[in-house]
Amino acid sequence: MLRTAIRDLNISYSEFCDKTLYEITLELEGFNGRWEEEWRRFRLIGTLIYNANSPEQVQAYQLLPLPSDREKIEMDDFVAASKFAAEIEKEKSKSKS
Repeated sequence: MLRTAIRDLNISYSEFCDKTLYEITLELEGFNGRWEEEWRRFRLIGTLIYNANSPEQVQAYQLLPLPSDREKIEMDDFVAASKFAAEIEKEKSKSKS
């Protein structure tokens, strides 16, 4: 944790020793939030460029998933699986007819 705090938060060893674990944790969470926001902006630009030059349109979280996108990806997987299951049921009902 010391190496991460000094490297990412740009604090000295004495500043690290003066802070509580809770304070350092809050600062690291803030750092991680800023880092993720920078990546969100980057992937939005990438998605706009990709969608402008490709016939297939994608969402930003599909092009470059971030850790906080897990729920969206799981929901997409669920919807895709449901559509696939519905297609199989249609084919089964057609073959029975």
